[in-house]
Amino acid sequence: MRKTILAVLVLLSANFYTVNLFAQGKLLAKEGQAIPDSFGKKTTTMLVFNTGNFQVNNCLEKTFEKYYTGKYEIIDEMQEGSKRYSDTVKYKYAFITYVDDQPGKWVRGQGTGFQRQGPSSNYSYGVLDRATSKEYRISFFGGAYKGLMEAYVKKLEQERKKNEQ
Repeated sequence: MRKTILAVLVLLSANFYTVNLFAQGKLLAKEGQAIPDSFGKKTTTMLVFNTGNFQVNNCLEKTFEKYYTGKYEIIDEMQEGSKRYSDTVKYKYAFITYVDDQPGKWVRGQGTGFQRQGPSSNYSYGVLDRATSKEYRISFFGGAYKGLMEAYVKKLEQERKKNEQ
C-alpha cells in the first residue's frame, strides 16, 4: 500500500513538472521583449551573475554548460565593476537572475484559526545590455527556477544561433 501511494505521488510530481515546463516554454515563446534583437550578431562573452543561493548557482552552471554554446563567464555580481570586465564591447551582455522572496505569514484558516504559510521564492531571468544599460527580461516569475532557467537559456541560444554571422 505504501509503495502504491509513493508511486502515485512520484507520478503526479513528474506530471506536474512536465506540464509546468511545457507551460513555461509556451509563455516564453510569447515574450517578444525578453531577448535583445541584436543578441548574437557579434561575438561577445556573456557575463552570468551568480545569485546568493548555492542551488541556483549550481543550476546556472549546469544549464549554461548544457544549453548555451556561446562564450560566457560565471562571476559574482560584485566583479562586474572590476577593470577586467569593463569592456562593454567584449562583455556586452549580462545574464541576471531576479528573485522575488516572499516571507512566511499567518493566514486565517477555514474554522481552524490561523495557519502558517512558509516562505517562498519565485524566479525570473533577463539579459542586461551593458553598453546601453537596457534590461530585457521575462515578464513573469515562476517558482521552479530550473525549468524556467533552462527554457530561457535555450531561447537565448536559439536567438544567438539565428543571428550569428
